[in-house]
Amino acid sequence: TSDMDIHDYRRIFVDTGVVIQTNGFLFKISADQLLAPQLTIQSFVKNDIANYALSGKNGGQVQIQLRSGIGILNIEMRGQNGAKGLVGPQVPSDVSLACGTVIIKDDCQPPNYEPNIHDRPKFPQPKEGHSGGQGFPGGNSGSANVIIVEEHKLKINHLLEAGLGGEGGDGGAGQIVARDNGRLIGGFGSTGLRGSNGQGGNYCIKDPEMNYCISI
Repeated sequence: TSDMDIHDYRRIFVDTGVVIQTNGFLFKISADQLLAPQLTIQSFVKNDIANYALSGKNGGQVQIQLRSGIGILNIEMRGQNGAKGLVGPQVPSDVSLACGTVIIKDDCQPPNYEPNIHDRPKFPQPKEGHSGGQGFPGGNSGSANVIIVEEHKLKINHLLEAGLGGEGGDGGAGQIVARDNGRLIGGFGSTGLRGSNGQGGNYCIKDPEMNYCISI
C-alpha cells in the first residue's frame, strides 16, 4: 500500500516460499547479504484486474543492491490489467398510448408483445442499444534493477509483462417502442472495443560476471 525501503541491515534472512507483492509501489532492498532459499518479488499476481472503471496500475520499480547473496530470487514485474468497459447506454423509449405515455398503468392495459401485423406501417422499428464502452488500458510492466558487488550464489529469474487492456463493455439495451396495438424492443448494442495493452519496461543487472539491461 506504500513504498518500501529495506536498508541498514548486514544480512537479510527470508524463509522459503515468501512472496512480496508491491502493488506497483517502489520496493528497495539494500544489504550486505541476502539469504533467500526461494523469494519472489512481484508487482501484481498474473491476471490481476483493476477495480471498476479504472485503468490498470503500472508495475512500479524494484531496486536490489547487495554485496552478495545465496538462494533464488524471482522478480516478476507485471502491469495490472485494465477494467472492463462500461455498459452502453439504453436508447430512450418511444411510447405513445391512447391511455397515457407509460407502458403499464392501472387504467391502461399493457400492449401486446407483438405488434398487429396489419398496422405495421404505423409501428416504428426500435433502435438497437448503444455500443459498450472501450475497455480500460492495462498498466505498464515496470522496471527492476539489481546490483551485486561481489561473487555470489544467488540465482535470479526475471519477468517483464505488460498489463492487458480490459474487455469491451456490454452493449446497451435496445429501445422500447410501444403503441396501443403492440410493443417492440430493439436488440442489444454491440460489445465495446478491448482496451489498449500497457507498455513494457526494463530489467538491469550488474554483478562481477555480467552487466546488461533488457527492455520489452
